[in-house]
Order: sequence, then structure tokens, then C-alpha cells
Amino acid sequence: MQLIAFDRSQTPPVIKTVSKYIQMQRDEDGQIKFKDMTCRHRGGPLTHGTEDNESVICPWHGKKTKKCKIDYLDIAFVENANTVWVGLKDFERLIYNV
Repeated sequence: MQLIAFDRSQTPPVIKTVSKYIQMQRDEDGQIKFKDMTCRHRGGPLTHGTEDNESVICPWHGKKTKKCKIDYLDIAFVENANTVWVGLKDFERLIYNV
């Protein structure tokens, strides 16, 4: 497992693993949640797609994924001051400016 740290006061990066694009967000209660933003069609980054009211459109092939079908992931993390630490297997990189 690899520990990844990023500044929580900035826009959260997309976390890229070998097989997933993971988006961190906060729910209405301020709790951190992790969404699997990987297109089920060909593994594209839904984080880079466009949204309509009900779906996210994959930038690779235009495949629509209903927002209600996007899974939340159970990922270990710790918040300390302005840093969020995330523990992941198969980590590749952080993607900023999405």
C-alpha cells in the first residue's frame, strides 16, 4: 500500500490507479467520499467527461454512465490539519486541473 498526501484546501486531484480513476469529494455533511469515476465501457476517465442532469459522458467514446450507477469506494484516509492522507494499492499518479 502506498500513502498519498494532498492539500485539502485546494481542489482535490483525481487519483489514478492501475485500473481506476478515483474522485474525492465531500458530501453535504462535509464527510470525504471517494467515487469510482472509471467508465465501464473502456475504462476511460469520467472525471474528464461532460455531465448532463442524469449522466456523465465519457470523453473517450461518448458512452453515458448514469450518475446513480457510479460506485463509492471504501478507501482508508486520514485528515490532519490541511492534509489528506490516502492509502492505496496500485497507485500511479495524481491528476490536477480536471
